[in-house]
Amino acid sequence: MSTMEALLGGGASRRVSIDDALAEHAGEFGRWQLRHFVLVSAAWALEALNTMVIIFADRGPAMACPAGDGQCGDPCAGAAAGWVWTQGTGSSTVAEWGLVCGERYKVGLVQALFFAGCLIGFSNGSVGFCSFVLANEPIGPSRRGVAGMSGFYFFSGGVVVLAGVAAIFQSSWRLLYVVASLASLVYLVAVLPFVSESPRCRIPDGVTLKFDDNDDKLAGESSSASILDVLRSRTTRRRLVLSVLINLLCAVVYYGLSLNVGNLRTNLYVSVAVNALAEMPAFLLTTLFIDRFGRKPLAISTLLLSGVFCTAGSLISAADAMSVAKMACSVVGIFGMAATYNLLFIYTSELFTVVRNAALGCTGQATRMGAILAPLVVVLGERVPFAVFGMAGIVSGLLVFYLPETVNKPLYDTMAGLEEGEKTPCK
Repeated sequence: MSTMEALLGGGASRRVSIDDALAEHAGEFGRWQLRHFVLVSAAWALEALNTMVIIFADRGPAMACPAGDGQCGDPCAGAAAGWVWTQGTGSSTVAEWGLVCGERYKVGLVQALFFAGCLIGFSNGSVGFCSFVLANEPIGPSRRGVAGMSGFYFFSGGVVVLAGVAAIFQSSWRLLYVVASLASLVYLVAVLPFVSESPRCRIPDGVTLKFDDNDDKLAGESSSASILDVLRSRTTRRRLVLSVLINLLCAVVYYGLSLNVGNLRTNLYVSVAVNALAEMPAFLLTTLFIDRFGRKPLAISTLLLSGVFCTAGSLISAADAMSVAKMACSVVGIFGMAATYNLLFIYTSELFTVVRNAALGCTGQATRMGAILAPLVVVLGERVPFAVFGMAGIVSGLLVFYLPETVNKPLYDTMAGLEEGEKTPCK
């Protein structure tokens, strides 16, 4: 008997829901689920490596004037004015092609094209989404929220590791890309073969499932729903529009703050590592309070926190004396946004339940659209990006007011069950 068959009841004739079968045969979060969760969530580190590598590969390295202070011309002229890159022309794309001053916009454009590739399916655009769904579906309802929040530690951990690796390979942006990509090959060969399919996707022959809206339906009968069903329902259509807008704005802030560290005039490698480490207590905060205060109040609070500090950062000059204060605003801003960012995965999946995969797909696309915009905002200078991030954080926080609370509500198996559940007040 396979693991999936054991979890779903091994072909028993009695009717049970998937969550009931998981609780009965594997517990809410047993050894198999823990192993499965760790192996699948490790893919988040791969997304971090392959996404955030652009921070270091596209950085603006230091320039020096070999002739002495005041002996070189305009720095924007580069080598023609006597300036040289202290780490060599191969240290970054900016140094190799002289993408400074009036050419700086090309860096943002290329980064935007990278995220556009993620949007249409290239690169690692869907790794995080697939990892989240596959890691959390086998987990019981009472542990699903905490487990869902915990998966994002792998992403932040991957960013910290990347900062260390990038510090070692400062002299070659090409070699840095190679090293960052090798981790995906290792995962493909050494980890992926040991990952199981979700029990919600593999229903063994002879197993009968019970659905929310009709106890007489069998597993072979249709209980699925598509994105068209989301749009037809007034309840889910409103939720989808709000969720798309919120995720888009959050992505602009999260990726923007991550890419904006180059404008802070601090040590790039330390700043990236500090930002990633700041995300971890944010995950802990949401894990501790997600059930106590609910999804909605927590999302509103963290979004407004991020928005306020980003706005404050726009009022601070990036001069050496104030660079630490500006960096502090950035750290608090990414703390609040990271707390919201992973909360949104849980919140969105609970808002749409039976169509959560379709809804997460839409919000995931919105997130990538926000990521496309983020690099274009970053190249606007030192203060303007912070102002944009502050406005986006505050607006998205206000939009959450129009979403319902989902804490302690079940994950419905059908659209009819979801609609019926909306008529029942949360206890």
